Amino acid sequence: MTSKDKLRAQKALEFAVGHINVSMPCKVTAQSLLDALKSKTIEENDKFQVEAFLDETDVGLLSDMKRGGLITYRELAEKANALLPSGHEVRKWLDEHL
Repeated sequence: MTSKDKLRAQKALEFAVGHINVSMPCKVTAQSLLDALKSKTIEENDKFQVEAFLDETDVGLLSDMKRGGLITYRELAEKANALLPSGHEVRKWLDEHL
């Protein structure tokens, strides 16, 4: 992983947060979202933001975040499997990348 990958990962996260904040009643920070995505369990107050992120974020951005070391596909897939319907495109894509 290069410093360019890390920068791209951070920019991907910030772009995704900006996108989901448009529809969020309470604004999310990049760090709070990342903490929620990496946690072993999903706190009740984090479910909406994590679900919105997984539902609305392009898989290319998820890939950038993984390549830059911010998150693993397994961490993302665990949250997607818990929050998204079984036929959801992001959920299927993540399952294929485990």
